[in-house]
Amino acid sequence: MAANLRVVESGPRFVEMIRVSGRAQVERDTPENQRNALNRLREQRPGVLVERIEELAVSGALGVRERSALQRLQALTEGRAYDEVRCYAVDRLSRADDPRERFAVYGMALDAGAVIVDCAGRVIDPSDDSGSGEVDYYLRSLFAARERKRIAQRTVDGRARVARAGRIPQGEPPYGLRFDAVTGWSLDAERAEIVARTFATYL
Repeated sequence: MAANLRVVESGPRFVEMIRVSGRAQVERDTPENQRNALNRLREQRPGVLVERIEELAVSGALGVRERSALQRLQALTEGRAYDEVRCYAVDRLSRADDPRERFAVYGMALDAGAVIVDCAGRVIDPSDDSGSGEVDYYLRSLFAARERKRIAQRTVDGRARVARAGRIPQGEPPYGLRFDAVTGWSLDAERAEIVARTFATYL
């Protein structure tokens, strides 16, 4: 816990969930932005921190069995160890295509008798008999899943455009090749020889 945060021994017990999908987000300090936002939420909404669970460079499209953070939350759920699940935004919890996977965290909160709170102060209460919490969670997680698919498609389309233009879609040229913006693709003679010897040896 950061030194400038007040330590309290009363109030709701909460678990903080932090997740970013890729290494680029880690390098851009996106996790730190989430940490800072959750720290501010602690000040606005005092309580008892149970655990801060972080997943760095882990896709929200993955299911519970593939995400250690959600497995840890499930373990805390079984002990009814928290009253709130706190996150930067609902899309940090799940962006899975399968609604059963998206609702896993919702179900955990329901089993624990807890609520889900984001850094905007929005509270989703799974035990709300009106069903508004369920609808809110469904729509937010659905839009997050759809947006993830749109981002993936835009990425594929962009790489295809770059490749058709004769440029490198991403990263470095394949081993044994060179790329020049003016002359285009060519063999790297020294490395191409290594590639040829490697294949010949294998065969």
